[in-house]
Amino acid sequence: MLNHAGLTRRGAWSIVGLSGSPKWECRAEALRVVHKAAPASAPEEVTMSQRKLRIVPAVCSLVLLGMTAFTQNITGVIVGTVKDGAGAVIPNAQITLTNQQTRAAQTIRSNEVGIFVFPSVLPGTYTVDVSMAGFRSHQVRDVTVTMNERRSLGEIVLQVGQVQ
Repeated sequence: MLNHAGLTRRGAWSIVGLSGSPKWECRAEALRVVHKAAPASAPEEVTMSQRKLRIVPAVCSLVLLGMTAFTQNITGVIVGTVKDGAGAVIPNAQITLTNQQTRAAQTIRSNEVGIFVFPSVLPGTYTVDVSMAGFRSHQVRDVTVTMNERRSLGEIVLQVGQVQ
């Protein structure tokens, strides 16, 4: 009959009391396990191998990685490139994304090679307005985004003209 079990050196777990509820405490840094039998006999000592001590952190890591695999990203992405009529990219163009249902809007600028990215777009239907000084603005309506979707608008061509 086991009255008490514990670990020695830097880590411990124990079962306390046979008459009450057991209390468990565990630390992965434990080096040795000592099992004590009934008081009449001599204690028996069992050493945990280094391999077993490495299993606990490995299992914990696998569990945590597995949990992240089940999470889903609920947003989508909208990307595109702004160019002029001759095919040259237009850096620093203003792009406004407006949710058609809620009217929530966000505005960004195209980068030095004319590319724009809205990285976290909630599912819905949007209108995209593109404008730049010296060009006519361009509007793309009914852009639908779903969860985990990367939606490319391709090349958006702005025509030379007055600012609208």
